Amino acid sequence: MENNIIECMETRVSVRRFTDQPVEAGKVETILRAGMAAPTAANTQPWHFMVVTDSKKLHEIEQYRSPLAIV
Repeated sequence: MENNIIECMETRVSVRRFTDQPVEAGKVETILRAGMAAPTAANTQPWHFMVVTDSKKLHEIEQYRSPLAIV
């Protein structure tokens, strides 16, 4: 497992251009689960996620130019 984590870290990429395609629900769930897997202080787990997919709302969040925002 350690090698798999190192490989993921070494092969990661940054995406700066996005399409208008909606993000699949399964992928959104995977992203949220990854966020919940991150360590928290004293294991308090203070998660508060808002998944925004509405294009009008996303346009209002001007800095996020993608088909999905998790804030």
